[in-house]
Amino acid sequence: ANRIPSHEGYNYIMERLASQGIFSISISAHDIQPGLGVWDYDARGRLILKFLDKLKDWNDNGTDPFSGIFAGKLDMSKIALSGHSRGGEGVVAAQELNQTWPTPHSILAVNAIAPTDQNSVSYLMTDAAYYLLVGVRDGDVSTMQGFRTYDRAFPDGAPMRKTKVLGWVHGANHNYFNTIWTNTAALGSPNPWAGSVDDAASVTVSQTLTAAEQRQVALTTICAFFRRHLQGLEPYKEIFTG
Repeated sequence: ANRIPSHEGYNYIMERLASQGIFSISISAHDIQPGLGVWDYDARGRLILKFLDKLKDWNDNGTDPFSGIFAGKLDMSKIALSGHSRGGEGVVAAQELNQTWPTPHSILAVNAIAPTDQNSVSYLMTDAAYYLLVGVRDGDVSTMQGFRTYDRAFPDGAPMRKTKVLGWVHGANHNYFNTIWTNTAALGSPNPWAGSVDDAASVTVSQTLTAAEQRQVALTTICAFFRRHLQGLEPYKEIFTG
């Protein structure tokens, strides 16, 4: 009755991407979660691909409910995915499921933010560049399961090895990459939503990023990763290589 709009917590990233010429959407997984179990990442992957199907139809056929404003406006040959927490495994699942999708999409880059790795099926990164972003103060995915997805990426025998990079951020927690999950004091404005807390408040470390600093890390690195792989801007590679 009062669902938490977690998908709106990434508006700060989407606004930056939009300003750089990259069309973005954020998908709510609320309706698929209750009946499918906690760790059903296959459902998340298929949900992403269904949205891409819809965008392709709007672009190719002008069938959107907004008087055709998307017709011919989207470059569906250059797609990137980003997911946080359980969504971080969902985007990897989408990349793998896409390879046998009825009409596969051109997914060039995948970003996972503090992902889990709890599915009995181990999805593999095999077909797109991969950027893993993890906070050292993650108090939610405290065993850092998402590193397993990174380690398994592009195994021997994969059709082609792609770029994979890791952002290991000292002072960053799990929640502050999402503004809906950031508490009022840290966000700097009232936040009424349940679950908006510092998930690593009990972790004593010498370095703690503010919520704004943590979001800036996400903006700087995710946008650079996507601009390199979607727009061919190779100088952004330096952000990851020094």
